[in-house]
Amino acid sequence: MWLIPGKPPRSFFCLVALFIGCFIPVLAQEKIKGAEQSRKVSSIVKDKQNTSVNAKILALFELAQTSPQALEAQLEKLNDNLALYNSAESYLLLLVKAKLLLASGKIDSAFSVLESAKKLTTDLPEHVLNQPKFLQYHLLMADSYAVKKQFDLAFAEKKEYLKRYEAYSDKKNADTVSMLNKKYETDRKLKENELINNQNILKQFQIRDAENQKNAQQKNFILLIVTTLVFFVLSLRQFKVRRVLQKMAQTDSLTKLLNRKALFAQGQLQTSKAVEEQSEFSAIVLDIDFFKRINDDYSHDIADKVLQQVAKLGNETMRSRDIFARIGGEEFAAILPEANLDEAKAIAERLREKIFEYNFSHLGIECPVSASFGVASLHQVIPQFELLLHAADKAMSVAKKKGCNQVVSFSPHQQM
Repeated sequence: MWLIPGKPPRSFFCLVALFIGCFIPVLAQEKIKGAEQSRKVSSIVKDKQNTSVNAKILALFELAQTSPQALEAQLEKLNDNLALYNSAESYLLLLVKAKLLLASGKIDSAFSVLESAKKLTTDLPEHVLNQPKFLQYHLLMADSYAVKKQFDLAFAEKKEYLKRYEAYSDKKNADTVSMLNKKYETDRKLKENELINNQNILKQFQIRDAENQKNAQQKNFILLIVTTLVFFVLSLRQFKVRRVLQKMAQTDSLTKLLNRKALFAQGQLQTSKAVEEQSEFSAIVLDIDFFKRINDDYSHDIADKVLQQVAKLGNETMRSRDIFARIGGEEFAAILPEANLDEAKAIAERLREKIFEYNFSHLGIECPVSASFGVASLHQVIPQFELLLHAADKAMSVAKKKGCNQVVSFSPHQQM
């Protein structure tokens, strides 16, 4: 045993090395385990705050359109414990359940499920709630109220859906415009850099060819032409991009008709013109009958093709000065300058007949497709475009109540 001060024996160093070799790996392993446990806890917290949605839940929406029976089977496989899902997944799962209950005629149960979904909205950001699948909440509420004949509440939910859908579309269009602007700005900077490089080359030519003034002038002239052409091409491209962006902001992407925002802008201008000139001005609102059934029975793609065909028939029927637009879902509207109520009703009747007589069998739809129309004239309401369109919408609702596939004119006794 080492007791005397001085140089320690070799056995002492062996013991120290053995201790370090055994103890340090244990400490390192414990540190790694602690880091992994910390990452797991962080991941759990992040998942609770996450708004991403499992692909299986997203697939339920497509399944609801094609096979309700298969949807029930899939719902049974999913765990009903909402605590296992984040708020977005729980919200969508409740909407699917409500859709299934509503299709089965269990209205009260559907209301209860939708109320549970509403409570989750406090955990979801606004931009998530404005996405199309999340906006199904308002359509389901509107359908539920409509079944209970609470049409004012149904109209309010549908109006809320259209407002939020318009906000979503505006945001999407704004993002697209921003992306295109960034791309254009990058191209412009590249062209500017190219122009600067050309100018540097010009200076080198001037220094190198100072003895030959005539040739230098010719080169300057050529470069000036190139520069002018570059600026001309850039200006022309900028003009075309602006026209494309402006058209995108005013056009419905599916039907290529004017969208709701563009219709209101045109409608307000035409209303002011009609008041100033004391001329006739009318509006038509139409809604495709039983469109939800087309969606459910034939798929969303077929329903989109029906909307496109109705848009085409509407354009064919309207006069050259009329404006035909899609204002949301299966609803369209038209404004008719210099047309009184009878003339507007005649145009609506022609379009109704065209839609009803059109053969949709190439899409697999054997039954006729119909639409309900409401017509109103500016002299029937306070001269504001919003009130005129609202009056036509009220008349369309009366047409729905009378059995669909007909044209109804607004009358003052109808409640605004």
